[in-house]
Amino acid sequence: MKEKDFARRIEDFLTSHRTKDNRDKLAVEIAQNDKYFELLIGIWKRGDIHPNYAAWVASHAVMRNEELFKKYGEQLFDFIQDCKTSGEEREILRMAKDSHIPEKCEGKVLGTCLSNIENPAKAIAIHNYSLELLDRFMKRYPELENEIMEIISRNKPHYAKTIQRKIDKLFHKRSRASK
Repeated sequence: MKEKDFARRIEDFLTSHRTKDNRDKLAVEIAQNDKYFELLIGIWKRGDIHPNYAAWVASHAVMRNEELFKKYGEQLFDFIQDCKTSGEEREILRMAKDSHIPEKCEGKVLGTCLSNIENPAKAIAIHNYSLELLDRFMKRYPELENEIMEIISRNKPHYAKTIQRKIDKLFHKRSRASK
């Protein structure tokens, strides 16, 4: 299918035919073709056609082809500051959570997650995915654990109860891991 025609299909989905079944069909096609993923990201970045749904499709395409995140992850994290909704940011974090994070992108991911943790106004799902990613960083880079744990504990009183419980579990898990 020509890229122009596929772009129309994406826009059609984003404007009118948003079902899980249609999302899955579209995500399968996008996961198999880098150019289609680029089209989706371009439409998403324009922000004029339901960016939450574009993020939703992108996330499900990455679930089917992790190589897409390896290739476009840095670009997606550069885009986080321009996201119009928390749903868009949540989907980018979800993609990172379930994917290998290229070394060149780790600094941006870590910085984004720490910034999210320091902002209690962020959505619960954003805190949740940020904590999961920070846990991965602490496993990979134990020398960062004390600093990350300090930032998390300093902000813990400002979070919703569900996130506070997740932090308690994380602290317990990290204390067992360090023994």
